[in-house]
Amino acid sequence: MASWKDLGIDAQAAVESKDWETAATLMESCVQRRPDWHKGYLSYMFVLSKLARWDEAERVAHAGIRCCLDPEASQKVSQALETLHRERASVEADASLHDMESSLIQL
Repeated sequence: MASWKDLGIDAQAAVESKDWETAATLMESCVQRRPDWHKGYLSYMFVLSKLARWDEAERVAHAGIRCCLDPEASQKVSQALETLHRERASVEADASLHDMESSLIQL
């Protein structure tokens, strides 16, 4: 069985090659093996945001906030959650604008 460190290294390589699905699977295993590691949650949230799996990323953030015993680490995950909300709103606004532009072009 791979250690959380090995999984993290493999996930980093997957991120570098933009293999988001593989990175997500690896990061999920990583936080399962080391649930108190805030950087694992941050990385997992990042990968899920690349896949536009917003609700899942939010659930991961809440799990990280609960599982990270260090208040400073928990705060970092909370801040990342706020950033995730802003990013999601921006992406959804861009998609809505694109839909509106497409509708106008068809007129």
